[in-house]
Amino acid sequence: MVLAKQGLRKGLIVGYQGNTQLKAGIASTIATAVAYSDSGAIADADTVITVTGGKAMTLAQPEAGRLLIIRQLSSGENTVTCTVGTLDQTNTVATFNAADETLILLGVSSNRWLILANIGSVALS
Repeated sequence: MVLAKQGLRKGLIVGYQGNTQLKAGIASTIATAVAYSDSGAIADADTVITVTGGKAMTLAQPEAGRLLIIRQLSSGENTVTCTVGTLDQTNTVATFNAADETLILLGVSSNRWLILANIGSVALS
């Protein structure tokens, strides 16, 4: 994904809870948040996802250069499990258990994600 061609001026994300500056159709949008309401696999095409409590998600094989943001919107426990590779060279499961906990991940190879930010206290195991 080449962000410069996407109009990266403000870095705003459509559908991201709490974003009151953005109106639909503004050219400075770089991604659309996808709300996951059921357990299951995180789609390879999604860059920003939001989840509510009580889900068991799986994350496919990382791809070098892929950016992924996972944000929990409510209380309750969500797990995200890598089906191939690791989140940080060791751990394969991320457990979210509070509102606004967020992981920002970057695929660095075909078997490893790099955690760019762990906002809140997403537990890794």
